[in-house]
Amino acid sequence: MIGFNKNGVINDDKSEKITLAEFRSCCIDNNVDQEQRNLMFDQFISLWESSKLEDVRPFVTSIWIDGSFTEKKHDPDDIDIVMLVSPSPEKVVELKESIETLTDDRDKIKKITKTHLLCAFDVPNIDFSKYDNQFKEQKNNMSELYYSFQDLFSKNRETINKSLIVLEVKGGKLL
Repeated sequence: MIGFNKNGVINDDKSEKITLAEFRSCCIDNNVDQEQRNLMFDQFISLWESSKLEDVRPFVTSIWIDGSFTEKKHDPDDIDIVMLVSPSPEKVVELKESIETLTDDRDKIKKITKTHLLCAFDVPNIDFSKYDNQFKEQKNNMSELYYSFQDLFSKNRETINKSLIVLEVKGGKLL
């Protein structure tokens, strides 16, 4: 079971793959400001289930979670997430367009749902040999974004190392 250390962050020197129930237990039930956190969690779930993510959801492999919501801290602002996606070769163009739309709408999404939504391709888990050359040529840019988010989500603002919280997803469903 995951928990907070003396700095109020989750840190056991590894990434933590967790289920939705474990996430709720740690970040809401065993944390401060539970009422506010429950509301934010419900808004995140509503976003996940919404038509806004309909085209992206089937290709999400996992969700990285970060921010004040994942720390033992009063009055969290939002839930910061990166949805990692792995497209099928025949859907890559449509998926890129959907991700661009979500990126363009992220401020609006955050205002409504208190979820700061980011997307990145799950580069280590994509077999680039199956894709067209245009997609392959973007691998370096995709890798840079992936590893930048990974580094960002592995530290807090005071640069204290913390575990990367990975919410498990399978077949478009949060586990």
